[in-house]
Amino acid sequence: MNQGGFAANVLRSGGSPVKSSSNEPSPVAEAMTWVSRVLAVVAMMVLPGLAGQWLDKRWGTGFLGLIGFAVGLVSGMGYLLAMTKLPPRGRSGDGSSDDGLSDDGVRGAKKD
Repeated sequence: MNQGGFAANVLRSGGSPVKSSSNEPSPVAEAMTWVSRVLAVVAMMVLPGLAGQWLDKRWGTGFLGLIGFAVGLVSGMGYLLAMTKLPPRGRSGDGSSDDGLSDDGVRGAKKD
């Protein structure tokens, strides 16, 4: 008899429901990372404009929604550009990896 179900089994095994043989994150984890990034950019672009429209209705003005959408566009694009410049997981900014291999694939080789 299976006690606890799927979530309990995953917790007991100490890992992810999608196993990966290396230190690389699973494809599901990578997909969820990108989904969260895209949703953060969308929220960053849209929410200031919606807040501005709400304030326009509340205060009887007509320009805060436009300003909010402009601020959202600029901040969202800035975040998007900064996010895409990040090095991939497992890599440092200098192009070297944490797998112990040099750029030419030889383990332990040092750069001159």
